[in-house]
Amino acid sequence: MKRTKTTLPFLSAEIWSMILSECDPKTLVACKSACSLFYNVLTSRTVWAASRDKTFAPGCPPPPPDMTDPQYAELTQGQGCQEPVCEDTKSRKIYWAFQMRLCTSCYRKRFCPYMEIEDNLLKYPGLRYCLIQHRWERGKRYKDISTHLDGRPIAFDRLAVQALTEKFAKVKGRVNAEWYREHTTWVTKMEKALEICERFFHNVEKEKRKDKKELAKYLVERAAELIPPLAADELRACASFRRVVARTQGISPRAVWAKVQHQIQIERSDLCQDDSSDKNIGDMDEMDETDNMNEMDKVDDKDDKGEMDNIDDMDDKDDEDDMEEDIRMMDKYDDELRMAKTAAEGPNIGTSMTGDAPMEEGVEVSGMDVGASETNGGIARVPWPASVAFPFHAPHLAHPHHHQQ
Repeated sequence: MKRTKTTLPFLSAEIWSMILSECDPKTLVACKSACSLFYNVLTSRTVWAASRDKTFAPGCPPPPPDMTDPQYAELTQGQGCQEPVCEDTKSRKIYWAFQMRLCTSCYRKRFCPYMEIEDNLLKYPGLRYCLIQHRWERGKRYKDISTHLDGRPIAFDRLAVQALTEKFAKVKGRVNAEWYREHTTWVTKMEKALEICERFFHNVEKEKRKDKKELAKYLVERAAELIPPLAADELRACASFRRVVARTQGISPRAVWAKVQHQIQIERSDLCQDDSSDKNIGDMDEMDETDNMNEMDKVDDKDDKGEMDNIDDMDDKDDEDDMEEDIRMMDKYDDELRMAKTAAEGPNIGTSMTGDAPMEEGVEVSGMDVGASETNGGIARVPWPASVAFPFHAPHLAHPHHHQQ
């Protein structure tokens, strides 16, 4: 696509200067590379100064020495670590002693405490006054840059220390007096300018945090007046609330509430629906769990019933076996009782109990000696067979001897 040349003949450079003065410094950085007209307008530091006063606060200090207005705007309004090899894109903390925006890991890499280079400082006494120093706290935490040392430990930029140490070592500590005087003067001037900028932007951040707290408090109070009221925890769960509190600057709380009220109510209804859905899902899960437990109980009952049926079958089988055993015992008892009665009725001595063949004298019959038996009226008195035993359920049966007597 062919690029066409754009011209703005109906607006002069003075009018554009007034328009651009209302923009923030970050917008001016983008406008400066947009066209030659904006580039020429933004060469004036008056536009940048007016933009800084409107964006931050009146009386914003100018850039430190050796720093341009675009660099100053990028430092104060940019985001992400400015170390070339670092991939961090969220850091916003400015380490004014390094004149850079750094992440924590990059700061610790460039952090050089006084104790680490104490030998070089003693070897080259003028080296310390050629370095920008800053105070730090326990844990290598950056405190501030200050020209008024109060006993706190001091540190330097490691890269600057290495460069100046090499320079001093090359000339064996005998640096040019004019260079030394100019460099120490520049360091003193830079430290004062950086200290002013650091204090100013520290106060700006402090005021921003205070304004955010007041805005959040105002929105919570207005949300409590809704019908039905919206609790503070529910309001903080709304994305629109968090967004306006984090990004709103220079707008009255009443205007912010009028702008965000409708969106908060929409998000509130969505959150209520999500809560009801979660509750329904929880109820369904509970019902499913109850159904599963009931099915498991039914299966257990069925298993128990089957096991009881098996036990009953086994008991019935045992009862049948016991009954058959009792019948066999009764049959055996009846046979032996019949044999005993037959013997008691007086069989012939020469005849066996069964009447089949004569018995010889001295032969044992059912545990008795026939030849030695006593007689009474021609009837042999036969003892009770030893193999017959009276069952426990027939106590009325007497011994045959009792009947004989």
